[in-house]
Amino acid sequence: MASIYTPGKLIGKCRTLANDKIGPPFFVTDEEYLDFLSQRQREAAVEQLLLRSAGVYSVQAVAMSPWVTPLENMLKIDRLVRNDGGLVEPVPFSVADDAQRCRQYSGFSLPSDWRSRTGTPQWVITDMTEDRWRLAPIPTEDMLLGYEGYVVPQPVTSVTDTVELPDEYAQHLHLGMLADAFNVEDEDAMYDPNKALEYLNRWEAAKLGMGMAYERNRRHGGRAVRYGGL
Repeated sequence: MASIYTPGKLIGKCRTLANDKIGPPFFVTDEEYLDFLSQRQREAAVEQLLLRSAGVYSVQAVAMSPWVTPLENMLKIDRLVRNDGGLVEPVPFSVADDAQRCRQYSGFSLPSDWRSRTGTPQWVITDMTEDRWRLAPIPTEDMLLGYEGYVVPQPVTSVTDTVELPDEYAQHLHLGMLADAFNVEDEDAMYDPNKALEYLNRWEAAKLGMGMAYERNRRHGGRAVRYGGL
Protein backbone atom coordinates (compact mmCIF):
# COMPACT_ATOMS: atom_id res chain seq x y z
CA MET A 1 0.00 0.00 0.00
CA ALA A 2 1.43 3.34 -1.07
CA SER A 3 2.07 5.95 1.59
CA ILE A 4 -0.34 8.88 1.75
CA TYR A 5 2.68 11.02 2.62
CA THR A 6 4.04 11.59 -0.86
CA PRO A 7 7.03 13.89 -1.40
CA GLY A 8 4.68 16.47 -2.89
CA LYS A 9 2.39 16.35 0.15
CA LEU A 10 5.30 16.65 2.59
CA ILE A 11 6.71 19.62 0.67
CA GLY A 12 3.28 21.25 0.69
CA LYS A 13 3.07 20.81 4.46
CA CYS A 14 6.52 22.40 4.84
CA ARG A 15 5.51 25.37 2.70
CA THR A 16 2.33 25.90 4.73
CA LEU A 17 4.13 25.80 8.10
CA ALA A 18 6.93 28.04 6.80
CA ASN A 19 4.50 30.49 5.20
CA ASP A 20 6.18 29.94 1.85
CA LYS A 21 3.16 29.10 -0.31
CA ILE A 22 3.31 31.91 -2.89
CA GLY A 23 5.58 31.07 -5.79
CA PRO A 24 7.56 30.14 -7.69
CA PRO A 25 9.99 31.40 -6.82
CA PHE A 26 9.87 29.96 -3.32
CA PHE A 27 12.36 30.54 -0.54
CA VAL A 28 13.17 26.81 -0.67
CA THR A 29 12.88 24.95 -3.98
CA ASP A 30 11.28 21.54 -4.53
CA GLU A 31 14.73 20.16 -5.34
CA GLU A 32 16.11 21.36 -2.00
CA TYR A 33 13.18 19.87 -0.11
CA LEU A 34 13.61 16.54 -1.94
CA ASP A 35 17.24 16.49 -0.84
CA PHE A 36 16.22 17.25 2.76
CA LEU A 37 13.58 14.50 2.56
CA SER A 38 16.08 11.94 1.26
CA GLN A 39 18.55 12.74 4.02
CA ARG A 40 15.99 12.68 6.83
CA GLN A 41 14.30 9.47 5.64
CA ARG A 42 17.69 7.76 5.42
CA GLU A 43 18.70 9.12 8.82
CA ALA A 44 15.60 7.73 10.54
CA ALA A 45 15.82 4.35 8.79
CA VAL A 46 19.52 3.93 9.62
CA GLU A 47 19.46 5.17 13.22
CA GLN A 48 16.25 3.37 14.23
CA LEU A 49 16.44 0.33 11.90
CA LEU A 50 12.95 0.95 10.51
CA LEU A 51 13.02 -0.81 7.11
CA ARG A 52 13.35 -4.57 6.77
CA SER A 53 14.09 -6.36 3.52
CA ALA A 54 11.06 -7.61 1.63
CA GLY A 55 12.28 -11.19 1.82
CA VAL A 56 15.40 -13.31 1.56
CA TYR A 57 18.02 -12.11 -0.92
CA SER A 58 20.87 -14.25 -2.23
CA VAL A 59 24.58 -13.67 -2.78
CA GLN A 60 27.09 -15.93 -4.54
CA ALA A 61 30.22 -17.08 -2.72
CA VAL A 62 33.11 -18.30 -4.88
CA ALA A 63 35.52 -21.05 -3.85
CA MET A 64 38.75 -19.79 -2.21
CA SER A 65 37.53 -16.18 -2.05
CA PRO A 66 36.57 -14.77 1.36
CA TRP A 67 34.55 -11.90 -0.13
CA VAL A 68 30.89 -11.62 -1.14
CA THR A 69 29.08 -8.51 -2.41
CA PRO A 70 25.54 -7.91 -1.10
CA LEU A 71 22.96 -5.44 -2.36
CA GLU A 72 24.31 -1.92 -1.94
CA ASN A 73 21.32 -0.73 0.11
CA MET A 74 21.74 -3.45 2.77
CA LEU A 75 22.36 -1.87 6.15
CA LYS A 76 22.46 -4.73 8.64
CA ILE A 77 21.71 -8.43 8.45
CA ASP A 78 20.33 -10.57 11.23
CA ARG A 79 20.84 -13.89 9.48
CA LEU A 80 22.89 -15.41 6.66
CA VAL A 81 22.10 -18.97 5.60
CA ARG A 82 24.20 -21.38 3.51
CA ASN A 83 22.55 -23.42 0.79
CA ASP A 84 22.91 -26.49 3.06
CA GLY A 85 20.70 -24.75 5.64
CA GLY A 86 23.51 -23.89 8.05
CA LEU A 87 23.63 -20.49 9.71
CA VAL A 88 26.55 -18.09 9.19
CA GLU A 89 26.79 -15.87 12.26
CA PRO A 90 27.37 -12.09 11.83
CA VAL A 91 30.38 -10.79 13.79
CA PRO A 92 31.48 -7.11 14.04
CA PHE A 93 35.01 -6.51 12.79
CA SER A 94 35.76 -4.55 15.96
CA VAL A 95 35.60 -7.73 18.09
CA ALA A 96 36.75 -10.37 15.57
CA ASP A 97 40.33 -10.48 16.89
CA ASP A 98 39.42 -10.15 20.57
CA ALA A 99 38.21 -13.51 21.89
CA GLN A 100 36.82 -12.12 25.15
CA ARG A 101 34.92 -9.25 23.56
CA CYS A 102 33.69 -11.51 20.79
CA ARG A 103 32.27 -13.96 23.35
CA GLN A 104 30.60 -11.09 25.22
CA TYR A 105 29.03 -9.79 22.03
CA SER A 106 28.18 -13.01 20.20
CA GLY A 107 28.45 -15.83 22.72
CA PHE A 108 31.36 -17.38 20.83
CA SER A 109 34.84 -16.44 19.64
CA LEU A 110 36.59 -16.75 16.30
CA PRO A 111 39.72 -18.90 15.94
CA SER A 112 42.96 -16.93 15.83
CA ASP A 113 43.54 -18.00 12.20
CA TRP A 114 40.09 -16.96 10.97
CA ARG A 115 41.62 -14.85 8.18
CA SER A 116 43.42 -17.78 6.55
CA ARG A 117 41.37 -20.82 7.61
CA THR A 118 39.47 -22.59 4.81
CA GLY A 119 36.37 -24.74 5.04
CA THR A 120 32.65 -24.19 5.43
CA PRO A 121 31.81 -20.56 6.33
CA GLN A 122 30.64 -20.20 9.94
CA TRP A 123 30.92 -16.44 10.41
CA VAL A 124 30.50 -13.30 8.32
CA ILE A 125 32.00 -9.87 9.01
CA THR A 126 29.78 -7.26 7.40
CA ASP A 127 31.55 -4.05 8.46
CA MET A 128 35.12 -4.75 7.39
CA THR A 129 34.66 -2.77 4.15
CA GLU A 130 31.87 -0.54 2.85
CA ASP A 131 30.61 -2.77 0.06
CA ARG A 132 31.72 -6.35 0.76
CA TRP A 133 31.33 -8.97 3.47
CA ARG A 134 34.11 -11.33 4.55
CA LEU A 135 33.42 -14.99 5.18
CA ALA A 136 35.31 -17.12 7.68
CA PRO A 137 36.46 -19.76 7.09
CA ILE A 138 37.12 -19.10 3.40
CA PRO A 139 34.77 -21.36 1.39
CA THR A 140 36.37 -24.24 -0.48
CA GLU A 141 33.49 -24.53 -2.94
CA ASP A 142 31.00 -22.25 -4.65
CA MET A 143 27.80 -21.74 -2.69
CA LEU A 144 24.71 -19.56 -2.57
CA LEU A 145 23.98 -17.66 0.63
CA GLY A 146 20.61 -16.24 1.62
CA TYR A 147 20.25 -13.18 3.83
CA GLU A 148 17.72 -10.77 5.26
CA GLY A 149 17.80 -7.78 7.55
CA TYR A 150 17.52 -4.00 7.42
CA VAL A 151 17.88 -1.78 4.37
CA VAL A 152 18.54 1.86 3.50
CA PRO A 153 15.83 3.71 1.54
CA GLN A 154 16.55 4.96 -1.95
CA PRO A 155 17.03 8.72 -2.54
CA VAL A 156 13.88 10.70 -3.33
CA THR A 157 14.37 12.62 -6.58
CA SER A 158 10.82 13.54 -7.65
CA VAL A 159 7.63 14.78 -6.01
CA THR A 160 5.96 11.62 -7.36
CA ASP A 161 8.53 9.20 -5.91
CA THR A 162 7.61 6.77 -3.14
CA VAL A 163 8.29 7.60 0.50
CA GLU A 164 9.44 4.24 1.82
CA LEU A 165 8.82 4.81 5.51
CA PRO A 166 5.26 3.78 6.43
CA ASP A 167 2.73 6.46 7.27
CA GLU A 168 3.14 6.27 11.05
CA TYR A 169 6.79 7.33 10.60
CA ALA A 170 6.55 9.35 7.37
CA GLN A 171 4.10 11.77 8.98
CA HIS A 172 7.04 13.24 10.97
CA LEU A 173 9.49 13.73 8.09
CA HIS A 174 8.44 17.35 7.54
CA LEU A 175 9.96 18.21 10.95
CA GLY A 176 13.45 17.28 9.79
CA MET A 177 12.88 18.91 6.41
CA LEU A 178 11.91 22.20 8.08
CA ALA A 179 14.91 22.02 10.42
CA ASP A 180 17.05 21.95 7.27
CA ALA A 181 15.05 24.61 5.44
CA PHE A 182 15.31 27.15 8.28
CA ASN A 183 19.03 26.46 8.53
CA VAL A 184 19.91 27.54 4.96
CA GLU A 185 22.02 30.69 5.22
CA ASP A 186 21.23 32.56 2.02
CA GLU A 187 19.91 36.05 1.36
CA ASP A 188 17.01 34.57 -0.61
CA ALA A 189 16.28 31.86 1.98
CA MET A 190 14.17 31.88 5.16
CA TYR A 191 17.09 31.46 7.55
CA ASP A 192 15.92 31.38 11.17
CA PRO A 193 18.23 29.56 13.63
CA ASN A 194 15.61 29.57 16.39
CA LYS A 195 13.00 27.86 14.25
CA ALA A 196 15.67 25.52 12.89
CA LEU A 197 16.51 24.45 16.45
CA GLU A 198 12.84 24.11 17.38
CA TYR A 199 12.13 21.79 14.45
CA LEU A 200 15.37 19.88 14.98
CA ASN A 201 14.40 19.13 18.60
CA ARG A 202 10.96 18.00 17.50
CA TRP A 203 12.52 15.82 14.80
CA GLU A 204 14.93 14.17 17.23
CA ALA A 205 12.04 13.37 19.58
CA ALA A 206 9.99 11.99 16.68
CA LYS A 207 12.85 9.69 15.64
CA LEU A 208 13.04 8.20 19.12
CA GLY A 209 9.29 7.66 18.98
CA MET A 210 9.65 5.87 15.63
CA GLY A 211 12.20 3.47 17.10
CA MET A 212 10.05 2.72 20.13
CA ALA A 213 6.96 2.19 17.98
CA TYR A 214 8.82 -0.16 15.64
CA GLU A 215 10.18 -2.19 18.54
CA ARG A 216 6.74 -2.33 20.15
CA ASN A 217 5.19 -3.57 16.90
CA ARG A 218 7.92 -6.17 16.52
CA ARG A 219 7.60 -7.49 20.09
CA HIS A 220 3.84 -7.72 19.98
CA GLY A 221 3.55 -9.15 16.51
CA GLY A 222 2.38 -5.94 14.93
CA ARG A 223 2.81 -4.92 11.34
CA ALA A 224 6.36 -5.44 10.17
CA VAL A 225 7.77 -2.77 7.87
CA ARG A 226 8.90 -4.45 4.68
CA TYR A 227 10.95 -2.98 1.87
CA GLY A 228 10.20 -3.87 -1.71
CA GLY A 229 11.81 -1.05 -3.64
CA LEU A 230 14.52 -2.88 -5.54
